[in-house]
Amino acid sequence: MPKHYRPPEGNAAKYITRTKAVHYLQVSLSTFRRLCVLKGVFPQDPKKKVEGNHKTYYHMKDIMFLAHEPLLEKFRNIRAYDRKVKKAKAKKNKKLVKCLLSRKPNYKLDHLIKERRLCILKGVFPRDPKKKVKGNHKTYYHMKDIMFLAHEPLLEKFRNIRAYDRKVKKAKAKKNKKLVKRLLSQKPNYKLDHLIKERYPKFIDALRDLDDCLTMAEVEGQKITWLTR
Repeated sequence: MPKHYRPPEGNAAKYITRTKAVHYLQVSLSTFRRLCVLKGVFPQDPKKKVEGNHKTYYHMKDIMFLAHEPLLEKFRNIRAYDRKVKKAKAKKNKKLVKCLLSRKPNYKLDHLIKERRLCILKGVFPRDPKKKVKGNHKTYYHMKDIMFLAHEPLLEKFRNIRAYDRKVKKAKAKKNKKLVKRLLSQKPNYKLDHLIKERYPKFIDALRDLDDCLTMAEVEGQKITWLTR
């Protein structure tokens, strides 16, 4: 009789090692790290480490979450593009190199900012409670922080922008150029003045020159310097 296949259960099914995750997503280690940073995916510490203590583990749900990320395809295209440029340079085909460099693929992080920006702007970060009721793989926030976000004026602005994006998308699908033009001229905006006053009240120094402006500020105990033209 053939041996009956038994699918993995428990921690073996819930967690995956970093090497296996990289193979599963078919990306390089550096791309995987970049993707994890952008999406906010962190290594986990399971109680029972099936493949040994020296391995780095990720939750399987997080890896599936990364597998459906549109940026993954963009990173693959960039990697393929780099190979083409390298090959053209090795063959000393200057015309092809010039043509390829003018067509360098880019990617946008707009959807990630929309997904994560409110927490970043308001300085709300995940907590690490002693007792994790819903499991170790979940991300927890303090209820006070969520109530704090619920009364934020920017929330309504973001909802309006989301509704506006849907209207533009619908108008483009119907090929209604007049409506698209009118909507683009009425694009909603938002200001962060109240957040700057709320979070960064102490400015240490500001040195102004003819060409540029050097500004120094103390933000939550750390000194930050930036240039503005």
